[in-house]
Amino acid sequence: MKILPIIILALLALSSSGYAATCSFVSLPGTLSFGNLDPGVGTDVIRTTTLTIRCTGAGANPVFFTIADDDGLYETGVNAARMRNIAVPTEFLRYSIAYSGSGSVNKATNLNITITATVLGIVYQDAYVGSYSDMVTFTVSP
Repeated sequence: MKILPIIILALLALSSSGYAATCSFVSLPGTLSFGNLDPGVGTDVIRTTTLTIRCTGAGANPVFFTIADDDGLYETGVNAARMRNIAVPTEFLRYSIAYSGSGSVNKATNLNITITATVLGIVYQDAYVGSYSDMVTFTVSP
């Protein structure tokens, strides 16, 4: 039995008139694929991707920023992300996302942020066969 889960990442720059600087995404992380998961092996599968932000505008250096995600389309609560089976929409597969959600960057400087996604082996050992997907939206502010 093989399971092919995929996470699709989306980006949204959030600007606020209360800040002198604004931050935006420079590059899209794209699709994060876990490949074929083999329940017979049952090991944790970890994948990483990178997104890049850049801050510009008036005000002091460095710019303090925050990044947040919406836990995907099928989440069941805070930090409870899950992918949905494409062929059988009542079947789900839990996963987690980790990244540095805040920090500082000098204006006009690109900053790469690593996103790590994990599917635990114990989660997919009894999963329904097929392809799974989810879309996670990230926001950056200011």
